[in-house]
Amino acid sequence: MDVMWLIWDGGGAAARVREEVRLRCPDARIVCIDDADVLVELAHGLGDGVRIALGASPGNASDLLHVIRAVRGGSAGHAAPAVLACIDGMDAGLVSELFDAGAQEVIATDASLAGSADAHGQDAEAAHMDIGTEVATRGTVASERDDLVPDDPFVPMGYGGDEVPPWSTETWDALDEPDGDAVACIGDVAEQTGDIVDLGDVVRRVREREVADHGGPRAPVIAVVSGQGGAGKTTLVAAMAACAARAGLRAAVIDVDLMFGDLPSVLGVDAFRGLEGIETHAMDGELAEEDIESCAMRVGPGLTLWGPLIEPERAELYGAPVERLIIVLRKVADVIFIDTSTHWGDAVAAVVALCDRCLVVGSAGANAGASATRVVGLATRLGVPATRMTSVFNRLGSPGCAEEDALRFEMGASLASRARISFGGEEVAGLIGFGRLDSLVAGEGPFSHDVRDLTARVLTELGCSFDERLMGPAPDDHERRPRFRLPWRRKAGEHR
Repeated sequence: MDVMWLIWDGGGAAARVREEVRLRCPDARIVCIDDADVLVELAHGLGDGVRIALGASPGNASDLLHVIRAVRGGSAGHAAPAVLACIDGMDAGLVSELFDAGAQEVIATDASLAGSADAHGQDAEAAHMDIGTEVATRGTVASERDDLVPDDPFVPMGYGGDEVPPWSTETWDALDEPDGDAVACIGDVAEQTGDIVDLGDVVRRVREREVADHGGPRAPVIAVVSGQGGAGKTTLVAAMAACAARAGLRAAVIDVDLMFGDLPSVLGVDAFRGLEGIETHAMDGELAEEDIESCAMRVGPGLTLWGPLIEPERAELYGAPVERLIIVLRKVADVIFIDTSTHWGDAVAAVVALCDRCLVVGSAGANAGASATRVVGLATRLGVPATRMTSVFNRLGSPGCAEEDALRFEMGASLASRARISFGGEEVAGLIGFGRLDSLVAGEGPFSHDVRDLTARVLTELGCSFDERLMGPAPDDHERRPRFRLPWRRKAGEHR
């Protein structure tokens, strides 16, 4: 069968793109698509059975990058399709960005030659960079344009491809003592660079310092955000964390809705402990283990919670401490779930900038799509690529949450990765109200199934090793695994 090519043009390069396709596959079947979203959906459905050719002018480069990331980032269950990108202009930094976004082949030519068949025939020495020269291109451009092509700090050093990082199989006793390395944080960098700080530059530098100081496997961070109140993100965080704990992972949960967070209530915490004491014995910007333990609330097997504050008026002072806490927990937990507030202060901004996966949650409301657009835009400006974001429409099937409402929200978010959570009704409210979250996530209702599926999908994509079967009901739950304990194992009143 002849190869099928899907073509999208972001600005006056359609003829050139078709010509490039014909040069490679004279008998190719070509489908020209004007709508980028339609192209992305077709690419995900057809997988590696189709090839993608995209074109744009330098002025539309951002659109081209977005389409490449969407095509390459959302193909679940099969290989992502190959992407050919044509761009008018010889900007080396832009070419490197296209490779980083996922293009396998980039055609970069002088704009004055684009669109002319005769000119193309004379363009024997135009910059035609295929995958064979990709490494050389990245090596030279990245060193000169670090601001355009920062290294990905979330890929553990020494791991790549299909190799599973060992953070989920490492023994608990081996993590008994945290090391004494200095902790990098946004606050430290801000103090060194003055009062006016470019957030994107700060985030990049913090990540570089964190990788240098804390190389090796780290627990992934899953941030759950929303642009609308009452979307159900707190319940979703609690349920996903409970699923991860049931699957045998050490799940740390942080409530970064520091002023009015409700996770302690949802998780059934008996004795609430605020984050106020997290820096009581801190020295040189490093948190003391006794403070981390004193603020921890043990919820159940494999599940521990930190936050929010007892005194909400102090919320703006805890951006840097929250970041330091995350860095420490990354070394001793298997996964970290973080609930956020709709008001993005310093703490929420730091969490989003450092997360490995950002779940954008929405529900009923005429402005759900518009709020999703704003949230995704802000997360993007904080350095989170679209490939690390997932739109989650919550309470599907409840009043005001029909199929068309879900589509409206997903169109506003414009993310290739999507999920939907069914409405749980009185079952969810009742079980949470009586502190039976574990029974809820192990249930057979549509809400329980959807939460388990989303949790398993996200954890798998982040490289966590677990047994999905343990998320559901087990005949003898209480003998499946030991009670959760913090890694330092110091008892009350014991001295080292």
